[in-house]
Amino acid sequence: MRKLAKGHDRLFLSEPDAFRYERSMSTLEPHERRLCRVDDIPEGKSRGFAFGGRSDDSVFAVKKNGEIYVYENFCPHNGSTMSWIQHSYLTGDGSKIECYLHGARFNIEDGVCCSGPCEGDKLHVVPHRIVDGTLVISTKKI
Repeated sequence: MRKLAKGHDRLFLSEPDAFRYERSMSTLEPHERRLCRVDDIPEGKSRGFAFGGRSDDSVFAVKKNGEIYVYENFCPHNGSTMSWIQHSYLTGDGSKIECYLHGARFNIEDGVCCSGPCEGDKLHVVPHRIVDGTLVISTKKI
């Protein structure tokens, strides 16, 4: 076993797994960005990610039934950010995404507003993929 890379202090892999991980991560496109390990997002929870010099989250991810959904941190109603506490994007029961400012609720699976002032509008989906257990997003449109 060996340490994988700087910044992954808690991640230890066997030599073959480490080589496979490093090789797959080196194949990222210039417009792609690694966010986290998929296992770092608990089931039924959300997590925000800030980058590009922003102090608030640029995007957020939700894990539901083992699937990952990623959206821009932008409410279609008035352009505000979706949360007021870091990583807090879901209703209390975790069944919907909720905008803290005016209470609009969105389906996790498709980002469609199902109640509130922007009913029928959608959150902006962030294209993403899973590479060897790591969540990778496209930053082309962010």
